[in-house]
Amino acid sequence: STAPRPHDPRLSIIGLQQAANVGLRLKEKGITKILASPLVRAIQTAQTVAVGLQLGPNSVCVEEGLVEQAKSFRGKTADEPRPNWNPLLLPPSELCQYSDKIDLSYRSLVNVTHRKDESAPNTVMEVHPTMLTFNERDLITAERCNRFMQLLETDSSFDNLTILCVGHGASLKYCTRYLEAGLEAELCIQGDQNVSCFAGFTRNDAGKWQSMTTHWSYGKASEGVGAAENMDDRGDV
Repeated sequence: STAPRPHDPRLSIIGLQQAANVGLRLKEKGITKILASPLVRAIQTAQTVAVGLQLGPNSVCVEEGLVEQAKSFRGKTADEPRPNWNPLLLPPSELCQYSDKIDLSYRSLVNVTHRKDESAPNTVMEVHPTMLTFNERDLITAERCNRFMQLLETDSSFDNLTILCVGHGASLKYCTRYLEAGLEAELCIQGDQNVSCFAGFTRNDAGKWQSMTTHWSYGKASEGVGAAENMDDRGDV
C-alpha cells in the first residue's frame, strides 16, 4: 500500500457494504453502546452500524483493548512500507473525522502502547511489562484481550447495556475464548471467523457466557442482508 498510513487503511466499498449489512442484521438486538478498536476501519464499521441502528451522539467509544494484534500492522517483508509512527494509533479526537458519534469523554479500559522491533521483519511490538520477545506476541494479544473482557464485565458503567464490540481477527478470537472458557465444546460457537462475522453472547441457565447462535453470522456484501451460514438461532437478546 502507498497510503499515508499503510498499517491503518480505510474500509473498501465492499467493507462499507458489509458493515451496513451487519447493522441491518442487528437492528432488533437492542444494542445501546458500541466499543470499537481505534483503527480507522473499525471506527468506520462502528459508525456505519450505529447509523443503521439509529444510535445517537456519544454511542461509539474508542477502546484500545480491541485493537488488532501488532504483527498485522504491515511491514511484514522488506518490500512493504513500514508503519507510520506519527502516530501509530490515531487519538479519538482525530478519529472523529470518521464518526460523528464518538464519545470523547470515554476512557479506554485498556491502554495499549507499541514499540519498534528492529529484530524482525514486522517492526511493531505491543509493549508488555514482562513478555518482551517477538515470539510472545500472540500471548501478549491474548492477555490484553482477557484483561479487557475482565474489566468490561466488572465495570458498573456498562450494567444494563447491550454492547457491540468492533474488533479484528485476533481480538475477536481471544475475546471469544474468554467468554467460552469452561463451556462444553458442543456449546461453543461453530464456523469460521471470517471478515464481517459477528455473534451475540448472553449468560445461559448455568451462568456461563454462550453464543446465541450455533454458528457465526456474516454481513457478506455479495449475498446481501441476511447472509448467514448455517445459522441456527438460539434465542433473542
